[in-house]
Amino acid sequence: MAATAKNASVLCAAITPCLQRILRADGFRPGGVNRARAASLTVGGKPVNAARVLSALGAPPVLTGLAGGANGARILSILDGMGIAHDFVRGARESRTCTTIIDGRRGAATEIVEEGPAPSPREAAALRRKFSALLRPSALALVAGALPPGCPKGLYSELARAAARAGVPLLLDANGPALLAALPHRPLLAKSNREELARTLGLPRLARAQTAPALRALLSRGARWALVTDGPRQAFLAGGGGVWRYGPPRVKTVNGAGAGDSCTAGIVFPSRRAEAVRFGMACGAANATTPDPGGIRVRYARRLLRRVRMRRAGRPPSPGDPS
Repeated sequence: MAATAKNASVLCAAITPCLQRILRADGFRPGGVNRARAASLTVGGKPVNAARVLSALGAPPVLTGLAGGANGARILSILDGMGIAHDFVRGARESRTCTTIIDGRRGAATEIVEEGPAPSPREAAALRRKFSALLRPSALALVAGALPPGCPKGLYSELARAAARAGVPLLLDANGPALLAALPHRPLLAKSNREELARTLGLPRLARAQTAPALRALLSRGARWALVTDGPRQAFLAGGGGVWRYGPPRVKTVNGAGAGDSCTAGIVFPSRRAEAVRFGMACGAANATTPDPGGIRVRYARRLLRRVRMRRAGRPPSPGDPS
């Protein structure tokens, strides 16, 4: 399904989309023989999960990225079945398959994440051209996920530069050198989880007292807003002259994979960024109650919004307004 101007509201870049296999078992023993009582196959990867949530919320996305081999063809076919617009570069190497094993007896999910193929120089150039072309009719762009081994660390920086030149706000969910290289192009939001942000800044761990300085570090490097999440625990947002703390609603988690991507999708909606994160936290919690990353019950998410605690935690001590 080719992207068109009339349906290109949010452009999502998926460098390494995947086939996502979900197995459900009543008890899972590493090293033993395990039998799945149910199995399903869908599509995954951070931008793909976010695109699925955006579609459910009524903001039709457009997906681009790299899809290769028979797996890539299957990914595109599944997206067609979901009614999600896409315009991918066809790669020479096979797209990855990832597996989630949900242990219903223990209420635990195990993720087996396959590394995706790095784009060749020719594929990377084609991806940059396609991303730039698809930016023109887009209201907002989302770039998310870890770059595969062997991929140029500057790829996200180049996509961020293209978004800045096109005047399209960018949400960037990344970490490490790829994140830091993109920040000078002033993405609207830089998002990372607590473990990833610590690794990005060269810290062994990110203690509570280090949260505000870490977020300020992202703002000082160019991000207009910075968000750090921590699964079912508190999240912190800095930007716009303030700092906000969010307490997500407590839910019974079935599969936490994709919850952060659902949070990212939810942030796209309201115009005020602090309020947007409240809805993002509700979407993330709603997604965690389903076995399917990217699957979400919208009505439930809207009910959970009333249970997201948000309060202003202070003003950044650095001068100026990063927004």
